[in-house]
Amino acid sequence: MKDNQFLLLFILFSFYGYISVISIYEKNPTKNFVQNDSLSSITLAFVGDLMCHTPQIKSSIDTNGQYNFNSTFEYVRDFISSADLAFGNLETTIGDSVDRFTGYPRFRSPEKYLDGLVYAGFDFLFLANNHILDYGEKGILKTINHLKQRGIGYTGAFESYKDFDSLRIIEMNKIKLGLIAATFSTNGIPVPSGKKYLVNLINFDSLKSQIHKLRNSGADIIILNLHFGDEYSTEPNKYQLQVVDSLINFGADIIIGNHPHVLQPMEIRRAVNSKIDSVMIAYSLGNFISNQRKLLTASGAILFITIEKKFTTDEIKLKQIKILPTYVYKGRINKKLQYKIIPLTQEHFISDSLFADHTNQKNFHSAYELAKKILLKNMNPPSSIVIENYSMSINE
Repeated sequence: MKDNQFLLLFILFSFYGYISVISIYEKNPTKNFVQNDSLSSITLAFVGDLMCHTPQIKSSIDTNGQYNFNSTFEYVRDFISSADLAFGNLETTIGDSVDRFTGYPRFRSPEKYLDGLVYAGFDFLFLANNHILDYGEKGILKTINHLKQRGIGYTGAFESYKDFDSLRIIEMNKIKLGLIAATFSTNGIPVPSGKKYLVNLINFDSLKSQIHKLRNSGADIIILNLHFGDEYSTEPNKYQLQVVDSLINFGADIIIGNHPHVLQPMEIRRAVNSKIDSVMIAYSLGNFISNQRKLLTASGAILFITIEKKFTTDEIKLKQIKILPTYVYKGRINKKLQYKIIPLTQEHFISDSLFADHTNQKNFHSAYELAKKILLKNMNPPSSIVIENYSMSINE
């Protein structure tokens, strides 16, 4: 999150047309604002699952007895904040101080977890996932309340029909982004009767309508975050492929997947019913932070997408796609259990003696190679994606 010109529009829609447009955020112009009379660009950062298991909650308690998650994000903060806008999947509910905080199988985290995400540079969180109803309607309402208090944008779960019908459009650098999030499941917990607005479920007719409303409201780029797929599978299943095919035909431009908790391949396809030249698909960006300790589940990535708009022709293109592989370190630092998200760029952390031992170096190298292998599997040619340079010698 930079000190940018950041305008989030909630456009309230009814059968009779637009009711109102409410400006939620408007900040100072970005110092890196690239625009002239005919050209503008914006860089977006996406990560996967932002989880908070019980050991993470316990390890976040500082010497003053307060929850503090900032140190988890200290190594990736500069990268997240370098983007004009940063997005993630919040796969936990947020409770009040009187609540009991829990991890799997029903997630509820301290509000300080959100402060850690703000510290890291996140601007907007996707809420549609299989854990959003872990604590029912009250859990959703508390989560949204804490997000609003911190000025964090959200979609995928809502507090009312009015909130559900409000189109999420962010305008920045004169480029308008339309945002949708939907999930295939709420883990068997039914959405309360008469309150279908609480969670946006994957439904083709509904998503088609949402996409068309965003497009008709002026969105240049339509971004969908989808919670779907098989857990711990590095390949998309038939349902994922079917959903993506349909959404591209409906006019989706960028599709970011979550739920498998591991990385899955990325694709670039020809756009349909869209202003953009190509559609970017990331079936799963894996875990960005969690307590899951297998190599597959500790490996993730930050996906940077730079979008360029030419005003004279209204042409929009994916100017650059960049991947930064990550790894979740868990270990004792100064006798205290800590979690650190490690950006796998040699120059950023290799000088830190904390991570210089053989085991850590080997894990980092393995995570980097894994990310390359999985994410670029279906890219043709792979050179269309820039992956951060990382190299080291492993002393056996």
